[in-house]
Amino acid sequence: MPLSGVWHLLSGMGLASVARPFLDRMEPAVAPSPDDRIARSRASVKVHGKGIWGPSGEARRRLLEQELQRCPGVLWARVNAPLGRVLLALSDPYPTQRELTAVVERVERLDAGGTAGGGGGEALVGAGGHRSPRLSDQPDSPAPVVRAATALVADGVAFGVASAGRVARWLPLPIELASLVTVVDTQPRLRGILERAIGLERADIVLAVATATAMGLSHGDVAIGVDAVLRAEALAAACARRNAFIAAGDDLLGDPDRAAAEAVVGERPRPLPRGPLERYADAAGIGALGAFGATAAVTGDARRAAVAGLALLPRPVRFGREGFSHHLMWVLARRGVHVMRPEALRRLDRVDTIVIDHDILVSPMLAVGEVIPVDGADPSEVAVQAYALFQPTDPAALVTRDGWTLAPLDPYGCSGIQDKQRLETAGAVRILGLTQGGRPMAVVWAIPERAPASEALLASCRRSGLAVRVAQGDRGPADGLGFPVVPGGRRLVAVIADLQAERGGVLVVSHRRAAVTGADVGVGVDDHDGSPAWGADVLVGGDLSAAAMMVEAVAAAATVSRQAVRLAQIGSGAGALVAVTGVGPHLVTRSTLMVHGATALSLGNGIRVARDLARRPPPPASPCTPWHVLPARR
Repeated sequence: MPLSGVWHLLSGMGLASVARPFLDRMEPAVAPSPDDRIARSRASVKVHGKGIWGPSGEARRRLLEQELQRCPGVLWARVNAPLGRVLLALSDPYPTQRELTAVVERVERLDAGGTAGGGGGEALVGAGGHRSPRLSDQPDSPAPVVRAATALVADGVAFGVASAGRVARWLPLPIELASLVTVVDTQPRLRGILERAIGLERADIVLAVATATAMGLSHGDVAIGVDAVLRAEALAAACARRNAFIAAGDDLLGDPDRAAAEAVVGERPRPLPRGPLERYADAAGIGALGAFGATAAVTGDARRAAVAGLALLPRPVRFGREGFSHHLMWVLARRGVHVMRPEALRRLDRVDTIVIDHDILVSPMLAVGEVIPVDGADPSEVAVQAYALFQPTDPAALVTRDGWTLAPLDPYGCSGIQDKQRLETAGAVRILGLTQGGRPMAVVWAIPERAPASEALLASCRRSGLAVRVAQGDRGPADGLGFPVVPGGRRLVAVIADLQAERGGVLVVSHRRAAVTGADVGVGVDDHDGSPAWGADVLVGGDLSAAAMMVEAVAAAATVSRQAVRLAQIGSGAGALVAVTGVGPHLVTRSTLMVHGATALSLGNGIRVARDLARRPPPPASPCTPWHVLPARR
């Protein structure tokens, strides 16, 4: 949501004068005017032209880069389709924002005039999908921070209004009428209609401010307090996310080869199955109508019937999921992980399949896999010499020391080696020969070295209790890991689509951009050349322990949702019972207090589980270094 739109919304509700100082402090820097020079080495310009995205827009993207590079002060320009930006490196004399924007608009006008229906790449997935090719909120944008701060300020103002109204004994809005806003906020189907009408970000801030206003006018102190805790979590997560991306800006966006990213187009074969929250919300909606009708028929009291129906709203379930996802984003950002699409964290409880790309489990370097003695050589002696002479950074080098030589061996001369097929299946990719004084002593098989924390990632998959698949990679076979193997490489995208059609949500950990873009939750790992997996929902860089945390978070999210449903059932049942059987002037307050108590417990539980996830010790890793055969020097 543009800052002007947020400010217009606040002004219309009379909150502008209160929110201005706080929002000004949340904005770390003032954007330059169009005529100001961009006196920094890196900049970006947003691209709106629909025809620029998708495979058909490659020529227009190249044209845009060429036109920008002709501007004085622009060293290079690269289009990053997942970010929806063109990224630039600048030097003195720095161009103005107006000059750069004018070039982009000129190319976009050419696109609009010469491309009929050129927006084919605008939607990443079809009707059953959930993604868009470009981020609605950039990770370094202040907009999410401003929205979260606005919602928190609205809660503060609402609490003041509620307190003043309570002292003055002035109740302008009954609680049951104020709760009607909560109906839209907690019902996924109704909320989806609003999101499609005005957008996800606008729907969030509109519902947040509307809820705070309604609770303030109805003296809903407890509801405001619980909501303020959620808004504070959202604000902390938004700030941490933004700060993490800004801190890593040069590493992610400072190199032209790593900054460029083409658009990836795909389609989910069927809609993502509904999770615990969605199923309970549907049942609760029907139950609320039933409770209203039954109570009205039995008691003849419309107000009592309304309170009984509103007590069944699934607010605790939503707050449990939101609390977990916000705190998880804060935890990930604190360790340098970039959450590109926060909404992906809300899909974790619907994931039932994990796909691990085998290529991320190995490093570019090789290691000694097995040493096979020949001609009766001493196994211990040849093993020690092989490890002493092996060069991980240059395994093809000829190395000689103390009469021993390790050199590449002709693979055609190894047909008589026992278990050759077994070694090749285990991942052996290079054959070396060990000789002493020209006499063959052993054959050495080199295998790809395991990447750091790869064992932790596999251990997290084993204890997740989910279906796990390992995709065959380009850097050696994936057998021997204890999981079913599926085709990888270019076929991985089709495999993911098949899993989505057969099962529920799919989380993919890979360096392949097409794979992580097509997943329901894509965890992107840097390629061996350092290129980020643009298009992923979460970028972990080279930190596989963070990828392991994402796998652990799937089971944790499902647990949070199930527990939130139970808390909602308890709170709603107690609230409905009080509404039906209670007496006295404070009947409505006691009924809603049950629901708000369950909401607070659900929110706290979601935050607790996310915090415990960060504190959980990493899974034990299997030792890979053969210390018993290494020379003392190594």
